[in-house]
Amino acid sequence: MLDNSAAALTVDGNVINNGNLTVKNTGSKGLLVNGTSSNKNGSSTYTNESGALLVNGTVSNNGTKLTMTNTGSGLKISSTSRRFNNRRFRK
Repeated sequence: MLDNSAAALTVDGNVINNGNLTVKNTGSKGLLVNGTSSNKNGSSTYTNESGALLVNGTVSNNGTKLTMTNTGSGLKISSTSRRFNNRRFRK
C-alpha cells in the first residue's frame, strides 16, 4: 500500500506489484502518476481525497479489478497516455 497524507504523492518511476495494490492520497497537492504503475494477479485501487488526480504515465492492471476514486479538486488523464489498461476497462 502506498499511503500519503503530506503534500503530494507522485510516481515518477515504476511501481510493479504482484497481488492487491492500494494507492491512497489525502495530501493537499494530490496524486500524480508520471511513470508506470503496474499490477498483476489482484485488484488495483487508487483513491485521491485531496488535490487533483493526474495520470500522465501508464496505469495497468492485469488482475481482477481496477478502481480509481477521486473526491479531490480535479481529474486529468492525459490524452497521450494510451496505455491505461485493464482486462475489463479501456480508456
